[in-house]
Amino acid sequence: IYDVIYVVLTIATDALYLFGGGVITFGALLVTIRFIQLKLKDPYQPSFSTRYLSGYLTLSLNFFIGAEIIRTVAVRTYQEFALLLLVIFSRGLFSLILYLERRWHGTTETE
Repeated sequence: IYDVIYVVLTIATDALYLFGGGVITFGALLVTIRFIQLKLKDPYQPSFSTRYLSGYLTLSLNFFIGAEIIRTVAVRTYQEFALLLLVIFSRGLFSLILYLERRWHGTTETE
């Protein structure tokens, strides 16, 4: 039964990694298309593409954290636990950077 649980957890981990990578790819493609469309209309209009891309990156990091948590439960090694801590730390640092960017540049941007 432990082997079945291990296989299911490994498949869930891989699925979360693939889904998180898909979110990044989809977001980057969508933001790039939106950026090109806005710049073709008016080259001097701000596109706020970093704000939108950061949302997709944050969402994908949440999937990566979930995958690392599942992998840590399945494998239970110190290397996996250290990797989980690194992913959580990078997610927190990324959120702090986004918070400071919004605070410094203001939140009154509308489109």
